[in-house]
Amino acid sequence: MKENFDIIIIGAGPAGSSCALAFRNCGYQVALIDKNIFPRHKTCGDAIPGNTFKALNYLDPKIALQIRKASTKQEITKAAFFNYKGQKTTVNWSLYAHNLERSIFDNQLLEITKEIENITFFEGQKVLTVKNQNEQVSCILNSGLELTGKILIACDGANSSIKKSLFSATSFREDNSYFAVSRYYEGLEHLVKNQNEVYHVKKYPVGYFWIFPLGKGKANVGFGLLPNRKQPKHVNEAFSDIIENDPIISPLFKNAKPLNRTTGAKLPLGGTKSPMSGERFMLCGDAASLVDPISGVGMDTAIWSGIFAAECALNCFKKNEFNADIMGQYDSKIHAFLTKKLKRNLLALKLFAKYPRAIHFVLSISSWYQKRFANN
Repeated sequence: MKENFDIIIIGAGPAGSSCALAFRNCGYQVALIDKNIFPRHKTCGDAIPGNTFKALNYLDPKIALQIRKASTKQEITKAAFFNYKGQKTTVNWSLYAHNLERSIFDNQLLEITKEIENITFFEGQKVLTVKNQNEQVSCILNSGLELTGKILIACDGANSSIKKSLFSATSFREDNSYFAVSRYYEGLEHLVKNQNEVYHVKKYPVGYFWIFPLGKGKANVGFGLLPNRKQPKHVNEAFSDIIENDPIISPLFKNAKPLNRTTGAKLPLGGTKSPMSGERFMLCGDAASLVDPISGVGMDTAIWSGIFAAECALNCFKKNEFNADIMGQYDSKIHAFLTKKLKRNLLALKLFAKYPRAIHFVLSISSWYQKRFANN
């Protein structure tokens, strides 16, 4: 069986859904594919930063407003950063932001996508093979269905099989990644409902520990660790060790109860100019390695990349050209709009990884200045 489309998008997370929404009412037929059944769990800190809503507002102010109205959200106005002595520095957000479980957020965005007439969603369908030949791209699904199109946009995550297939002769720098784990807890009695918490842990100085409130006594708790030969290879073990033994963090969990098992994910960091497109295809979101190296956030960059990919695709259809050169306009847009900041943050991250005590020093100085200013 075969079905013909103009655009094929693989992956229905924030990058894929926002990309599909950018094609709304354009006259082209869009296939959106995801191997999962939604809503589905996604390992993440569940922080939806202000720049995410800026991107959604660019896409459509009505969509941004609809996402902001999620009934289970926890609005966040500030973040508290703690050094390993427990000294705090508080930063107030200038943009609207909220915390929301990714299973809810992603499904919320996808439900809006499903309402668009020219988008067909293939749910629970795994892409087995991808071919780019004879002036079209095609993919075979596990159901046996073959989909064809003029352009393929891969939004299938950090371990993108589509990237590996389309860039079979290209080497990607996997060293610019780190691993994070998270788990839901209830009973953290110290929480400030509109405040995210980030901790610098003395025993694991090239990592960061977070506690993000989700409302109703629930919180997303996690730990991210950079690859480092002096650090443990198993982030999950470090995460448990911190909760059980860290002198600052462990007392916070005295009456806390875990709600699920610990899950993990690779975070492919942005800041390099690895290729993100070729003849008839583009990569978006984590597949394009666009996670911010400092914050670990990839939500806003994923949505921006999906929007930019759609804009590039529409230009290709307008000119009826789909070669690597014209698709390269997408890379140029990403590099101009996103890569500069990501590169700066990647350099800062490498510096902190080499001199991890610098983080403690910066947080200590910041805490001292805030206390002095408050006292005056």
